[in-house]
Amino acid sequence: MSETLASLGVVERKSHSITFPNWLDKSLYRHFIRGLIDGDGWIRLPTSNRDSPCVGLICTRSINDFLKNYYLLEFNIKSYLSKAYNQDKDIMCEILVKNYKQSKILLDWLYKDSTIYLDRKYNLYLDFLKKYDFINIKNK
Repeated sequence: MSETLASLGVVERKSHSITFPNWLDKSLYRHFIRGLIDGDGWIRLPTSNRDSPCVGLICTRSINDFLKNYYLLEFNIKSYLSKAYNQDKDIMCEILVKNYKQSKILLDWLYKDSTIYLDRKYNLYLDFLKKYDFINIKNK
């Protein structure tokens, strides 16, 4: 069983070596990405009027590159490589999606009709909607 899991990309220290599973059906991308954000990501609501919300993830450079391209092509969302650092000789990255409009597009896509998610992250999404849904996000 461990060999089968390893052949599908489930390996020890996956946070340092994971790549996007090319074999995954595109209809499952949002569930996989939501799982990444549930495990190694965050949804940050602003603490002041000068801040904007963001959705972030610590990931490998490979995942960062895939997500950056996917977000742009599928949703016209610009993501940012916030930090890159070397941890145990593996390059790890922080990828961010910033501002109200782009964060909402991504979060709506991730959570629409979803039944499996980390409650704490889902509740931040609901807080985001409560706080910002009344804002005309087209102007942000």
